[in-house]
Amino acid sequence: MEKRFNLSKFQLFLVIFILSISGFAQSISGTVLDGETNETVAFAAVQIGDSYGVITNNEGNFEIGTSRFSPNDSLVFTFLGYKRRAVAIKDFTDQKVFLVPDINTLSEIYLIDRNLDPMTIMGKVQENLSKNYPKQKEKFSVFQRTKENYKTENSDFVIKKADFVNKKIVKDVNSELALLIQYSKGKSSNIYYDTYFEIYKNEKDSLKLDIKKGTKLINLERNTSTDNLQNKAFATIGAKLEGSNSFKLRSGIIPISDSVDLKRTFNASKKADTLNIKDKNREFSNHLSDFGFGKNSDFSFITDYKKYNFTIDKVFSYNDELVYVLYFEPNKGSANYSGEVYISADTYAVLKAKYKLADGKRGNKINLKLLLGIKYEELSRDVLVIFNRNENSTYSLKYLKTNIEQYIYLNRSFTFIENNKDRKDRMKLKLDILSEGINKTENEILVIDSQPLSIADFNKINQKTKTSVQTIEKYDPTIWSPYTIISPNQAIKDFEN
Repeated sequence: MEKRFNLSKFQLFLVIFILSISGFAQSISGTVLDGETNETVAFAAVQIGDSYGVITNNEGNFEIGTSRFSPNDSLVFTFLGYKRRAVAIKDFTDQKVFLVPDINTLSEIYLIDRNLDPMTIMGKVQENLSKNYPKQKEKFSVFQRTKENYKTENSDFVIKKADFVNKKIVKDVNSELALLIQYSKGKSSNIYYDTYFEIYKNEKDSLKLDIKKGTKLINLERNTSTDNLQNKAFATIGAKLEGSNSFKLRSGIIPISDSVDLKRTFNASKKADTLNIKDKNREFSNHLSDFGFGKNSDFSFITDYKKYNFTIDKVFSYNDELVYVLYFEPNKGSANYSGEVYISADTYAVLKAKYKLADGKRGNKINLKLLLGIKYEELSRDVLVIFNRNENSTYSLKYLKTNIEQYIYLNRSFTFIENNKDRKDRMKLKLDILSEGINKTENEILVIDSQPLSIADFNKINQKTKTSVQTIEKYDPTIWSPYTIISPNQAIKDFEN
């Protein structure tokens, strides 16, 4: 006998309602495009409310969590030079979002504001820095993605002496290392580090971090970085070590440490990856210093603007206010950058800056090649920074992207001498390490959410010392569910063994 299932109108309504709510409980993804050219719009803001949102990636794609919002809340899409667009979450059915350009000419704006002298504008920016970017207690939810690419130009790793193994084993290990080095020369490989964490900041910019999740996307077999090569060498040596005595370590004639656990150090490569939270705290503190507006800020074109020449490139409206776009370049030898800065004509706040090392300029460098076998030089630096306007009309960091290319040279000998009272029985290990190459680092920081923080809540936070990092060799879209992150680009999605 055939069974029939009948749903009342009320039951049917409940089913539809539950299904519709579950659809809003996850996340939304899509692509932002130019409404005239159909080209993707990178780094457009996608907001729900004033303090929560993401940025489209370099391919114009985005993903944003919606579980904490109602279906009637709006997704707001904005980008400098385009008209604002808002779509209710429940009405977001097309994954393509088109923004319409909104550019005004200088002649049109001139009727509104005749005082368009760029140096006057920059003076106003400097006068209003403390008002627009106040130091205050805040809690941030942050996602960071770092891409490391190292290309080996020259490399060598030789065990000169190892008392604890016979000469044949040393010869075999050196032969194995030589093959790895030969394979790595002239090749490059990528590593992606993704981290989601919460930052607690007081008004003195003192930070406490709570790491929620971290991943490392790497091809362990094909990776050609010096660190990976060194880990393989140390793992081979560590497998041969016996005894538990510590070692003195020196490089050349320079003492480095009086007590090194050699076996533990060389076997560290076998352990799970960990993230030193103190180092991450120091890194982010440096970001606040470099990309804030203090004395040692990277924004010398703002804090020391008289060293630069400024011209008004264009003017347009953005979120119902005028925005000046000023192009700048050095006019003195100590100025390093050229680029564009976007300034609100209403508050004189910097909304966005895009800059790089000017032609003929180099960044930080150290050359101790002859004395210590060390050389470092920053070859190029490209920076994009975007600030968000808060509910109280102040501004805070929303997105930061840096691309830095560095030349790195290291040619040193390292000697480990066992801490043993009997000089005759002391074990020794001597290594010669040469590494020369180009390191490219792409770093992205997205502030997803920000909230006020009390001093009592700040004091309650106990920062851990370290946390584990999940190592993966293939992109898996489920790993970061349900976190809101920067949408992965195609290179990450295609990354696999």
